[in-house]
Amino acid sequence: MYHYLAYESRIHEQFSRFFNMGSGVRRMAGFLGISINTLQKWIGKAKYLSPVIVLPVNGEYDVDEIQTYTGTRMNKIWITYGWHISRHEAIGLQVGGRSSQDLKVVVDEVLRNAPKTINTDNYSGYPCLIAKNIHRKGKRKANHIERNHRNLRKDIACLIRETMCFSKRPEMLEARIRWYFWGKTDPYFFLKK
Repeated sequence: MYHYLAYESRIHEQFSRFFNMGSGVRRMAGFLGISINTLQKWIGKAKYLSPVIVLPVNGEYDVDEIQTYTGTRMNKIWITYGWHISRHEAIGLQVGGRSSQDLKVVVDEVLRNAPKTINTDNYSGYPCLIAKNIHRKGKRKANHIERNHRNLRKDIACLIRETMCFSKRPEMLEARIRWYFWGKTDPYFFLKK
């Protein structure tokens, strides 16, 4: 007799703890014993997750982007986000290109918190978006966010630099990263309609 496991609370609890285990969708589905389609639907609901914590004003932030691919190595995509250095919290997220419009989404989110300084690398897109008096740029200025890039690549299977691991769609990649950053604030987000 077939039993649909996706309604069981123990499956919900296990899924809500998966965000930091680095498993891919197929591996999660096999472990939980539910279909890949159900799992992708649950992960897709993470696109509505956002930070609910209030970060202090006058903080120090890093802003940087991490490059990956969707589908094949021909489809480059960048994940841009801000990082509050002392609180170790992500702020703002944009998955897409590396244009000024894409960077502006994240920089504006950081600027809403009245930062003391914003650290970036030497990429030419940042100086026109950040005021000179709070912008510190340089190869080694954004070390904290670079360290978090390593954590992201270690913890999220689709960011590993192996061709078999790439996400097929940017929307699923963004949902997975939102789950990683802000899944603790609403661990049962996937049960909402």
